Amino acid sequence: MQIRTGKDAIDACQHRSFHRGCDVLAFEVTDAIESAPSRAHGVVRWRDWRKPEANYIKYLSFNGLLEMDKGMRAETESKQSLSALYRNCKTVLGLVGGRSTANGAVQFPRSEVSVDTGDAAVGTQEDYPLAEKAAHVLSHTADDLCYSPAPPAYYGMIEFDGGGRMFAEFADVDAEVLAVGAPARMVFRIKEIDTRRGFTKYFWKATLVL
Repeated sequence: MQIRTGKDAIDACQHRSFHRGCDVLAFEVTDAIESAPSRAHGVVRWRDWRKPEANYIKYLSFNGLLEMDKGMRAETESKQSLSALYRNCKTVLGLVGGRSTANGAVQFPRSEVSVDTGDAAVGTQEDYPLAEKAAHVLSHTADDLCYSPAPPAYYGMIEFDGGGRMFAEFADVDAEVLAVGAPARMVFRIKEIDTRRGFTKYFWKATLVL
């Protein structure tokens, strides 16, 4: 058994266990917690941000208690995503984009060449986390044609405070409150469930700050 502490323990979390064995994380709170900035929203805030669902059929379907006829539009062949997740771990799990060290232009996803036309150099991007950045809605639409477990599917473009845009799916929204300019934030949600391989895909979605 190997015991890691501090930064070594955090770095170890980035590695994945395989086959036999497990990872155990133990956290110790010290007096320094008193001077730490408040980042947690707390139970009350998460409760206030909920979107109640009164449709009992949806409840049964979402919890695998009722098999629904998804229709032909849901009959797509999803590719294996584990290898892609491994290669793009920070992008997918941390919503880490890029910021140009030459002119500060922010983009998602990060790439070797900046999307800013004034920065033609290669390799100027640095990691730039976007998960906790405030944002607002630039455009939105409701799609009744594509498959969604809770139709219609809402998606559109959002812009982060400080720069950077992202095409995102919206979660926990309704047509009467979704509007251009509305304040938004990012939430980590289920993107798709690969029942064939028993793998649940997660990604970041946008929701409104009400």
